[in-house]
Amino acid sequence: MKDEIIRLLSSKHYQRLAGYQPPFDPFDVLGVSDREMSHSSMLHWLLTDPENGAFRKKFFEWLSKLLGIDYDDQKIEVETEYSVGGKRFDLFIRVPSLNLVVCVEVKIWAGEGANQIHKYQEILETIYSDCRKAVIFLTPSGDEPGTGCDNSEVPVLCLSWEEIARFLDYSSDDSERQIFRDQCRNHIRRSILMCKEERKIVKSFLQEGENRKTIRKILDYLPNLGDEEYQEKYRKIVAEVVSTPVNGLDPSMTWTCTFTLVRKDIKKELGSW
Repeated sequence: MKDEIIRLLSSKHYQRLAGYQPPFDPFDVLGVSDREMSHSSMLHWLLTDPENGAFRKKFFEWLSKLLGIDYDDQKIEVETEYSVGGKRFDLFIRVPSLNLVVCVEVKIWAGEGANQIHKYQEILETIYSDCRKAVIFLTPSGDEPGTGCDNSEVPVLCLSWEEIARFLDYSSDDSERQIFRDQCRNHIRRSILMCKEERKIVKSFLQEGENRKTIRKILDYLPNLGDEEYQEKYRKIVAEVVSTPVNGLDPSMTWTCTFTLVRKDIKKELGSW
């Protein structure tokens, strides 16, 4: 195994990955690039800060079109990590004038919990029976949840991180806030969606069959690292990469996880092997 790892680290494909210098990202500096709670806080700020009107307008235009409501910059209330009915919503939005409540489930890399979205629908149906309501399922690619109930009176609206980035494209001024808005948009497109340059590098790495075999063995070793969250993140998603023909790969989440595993985590963990 050691010889295989040394070969992998010595390969020109890995050297290209290791030598790639991505743009500066403050989320990386703070160590929160893959923390869903931090991204919920980012969305909270984008929706509630008075100076983020352009983003808020685009977000509610999208929501209004799907729900058939007439939003005109009414007062909104937004909370993160909102507990209700024994569950905790990543983001909870109220528009009192429209009698509207919206639960937002923020996903970056993690999968859904058991019956997760259906439970959210049931909570909204029960506790907010007199309100207009919806669940927003936010993922890198705008995927539909696998745990929602089509027969529920609470619709599930699928939103992608690319759409969030596009909402941010409409924000442009000379304020200090614009600097952070730009960083948020760049972070989404680089770290969550992955830029074309990084995808190209990862693809060239995976086209080498021996590299895929070595990664598969590394994945088999992950239980010995004693980190369940680490294991959960990579075994489920990256295993899909190394067992699927490269030409058939494109999901943003898969590329991102592969890049992170190869460029950052293998390098970091090898010292203890």
